Parts: sequence; C-alpha cells; structure tokens
Amino acid sequence: MDYLWLDNGDIEPHKACPFRMARTNDILTYVEYLKTNEPSIHGKGIQQELQSNYVCPLENVPSRSSVSRILKTDVGWSYKHIQVKHLVRER
Repeated sequence: MDYLWLDNGDIEPHKACPFRMARTNDILTYVEYLKTNEPSIHGKGIQQELQSNYVCPLENVPSRSSVSRILKTDVGWSYKHIQVKHLVRER
C-alpha cells in the first residue's frame, strides 16, 4: 500500500508568526512623510527613522519589503513616481 504522505511523528500544530502591525496609520503616514521630504532614503533608513523617532517599537518595525509594499500599495507610489520625485528634489 503506497502512502501519499510520510509519518514523521509530529502531531503538534505549527506556531504562527506573530502579527507585526506593519501597516498602522501612524506608520503609513510617517513613511509617506519621510519619502516625500527625502526621496533618496531607502528601506534601512526608513526602518531606523521609525525606530529612533518612536513611531513603532523595535519588535514592530516593518521589514524593508514591507516598507516597499507600503509605498507601492498603501501610498500608491510606483517606482517611477519615486524616481521622478527624487529627480525633481535634486534640482
């Protein structure tokens, strides 16, 4: 008899990842503010600013991919829009 699964003896459910709350209104507003005032800032800099200005605690700082996702989906900026802002700001 062939089994489609292997028995590894583990019957415990997997632990879910804790919810990081990376998209609260405070974080969204502050990320948009940072990117508007300093278009050349990158994800690491945004993470440091969020933490150093006490917008969110260390354990709830969004990842760099979450910051990028915030800019694209929640704020509505595309990569091209960010580059244009950066070029206009330099002049």
